[in-house]
Amino acid sequence: MTAELEPGRQSRWQVDGEAVPLPLMTTGPRNGDPRPPDELERLRAENARLRQSLHRSERRFQELLDQLPIIAVQGYDQSHRVIFWNRASEQLYGFRREEALGRRLEELIIPPELRPQLSAAIDAWLQHGKPIPAGELSLQRKDGSRVPVFSSHVMQRGIGGQPELYCIDVDLSPLHTSMAELQRTEERRRILLEQRKDSLMREVHHRIKNHLQGMAGLLRQRGRAHPLLAGPLSEVVAQIESIAVVYGLQTQMPCMQIRFNRMLDAIVRSAMNMSDIPLSVIHEAGSGERELDREKAVAVALVINELLTNAIKHFRPRRGADDQEIGVIYRQQAGSILLTVTNPGTLPAGFDLEAARGLGTGLELAATMLPSEGATLAIGQDGDRVVAELWIRPPLLLDGDGSDRP
Repeated sequence: MTAELEPGRQSRWQVDGEAVPLPLMTTGPRNGDPRPPDELERLRAENARLRQSLHRSERRFQELLDQLPIIAVQGYDQSHRVIFWNRASEQLYGFRREEALGRRLEELIIPPELRPQLSAAIDAWLQHGKPIPAGELSLQRKDGSRVPVFSSHVMQRGIGGQPELYCIDVDLSPLHTSMAELQRTEERRRILLEQRKDSLMREVHHRIKNHLQGMAGLLRQRGRAHPLLAGPLSEVVAQIESIAVVYGLQTQMPCMQIRFNRMLDAIVRSAMNMSDIPLSVIHEAGSGERELDREKAVAVALVINELLTNAIKHFRPRRGADDQEIGVIYRQQAGSILLTVTNPGTLPAGFDLEAARGLGTGLELAATMLPSEGATLAIGQDGDRVVAELWIRPPLLLDGDGSDRP
């Protein structure tokens, strides 16, 4: 229902969707009006009838909006003051119609941080015809709580031709609740799948560990039955058991994590079971548990095993020397791990780790298995002892910055 009024001219009204011409009438005949009095009276009556029809049409329009059950509709005038407030608006925002009528929009449902922006947008529409785009907003209830709505805006002309702004808001709370529940359901489903995957992988790793230990047992029996093969077979057994250690740890820790210190202890125990040479293991203060990239854990375990096996194999203590053991020292430095393995002995002449000279089979395997990222190996002579230093840092370590690498 719209109207266009200009003084002294005929107006056109929209009544029930139909344009109706409405002559402008005065309270009495003007001087020089050629129309007879009965014609003027007839026009006055028609004018009154059309105005009544306009009011009825407006009331039907507002009654229709008032009865919408889930769509909140508010009407505002040029001063942003409420002229219409349907029942759904009462339910959504908590203000009764009597509380809302006559109050400014900004005082009711607009959060403080949105008031300047929205007030300017309404003025731009009224003055320059720039409409407010529809979209999702977080508005404010009477109690101060927020409510998500999808808000669209319509401009209409009142009976007197003045602009009226109508906001049509749809409560999105049920949708947000459903989406949040869907996300929680998806998260529970993801966790369940991860747990099932974790259980399956644990079972697989457990079986691999058992097979490897069984294979190591068979090789030990062969070594006892064939003494000439005992030496080479013992090295193979140590390698197999180092791999079995990794798979065994993955069946024990949550999410199949590999803790470096636990892996080291298991490999050292395996080495001690294969030799009577004393091993001294030192965990320096502050060297707590660190998680190792499990995809590279087998390679790291083999490198550590070869360092220990090499130290045992080339153990050459001097008579009368106080230091008659293999030393294993585990320390952490600023996010990196330094593992040091020392043994009494002498490196062969011309030994060069980087040039792969004088390494022997075990150290060749260690150099080959060493991960290209996150690991550094150095072997040198310190007096009458051979010293091997293995640095491990991210990305092999899953935490720490590794800034202390030499």
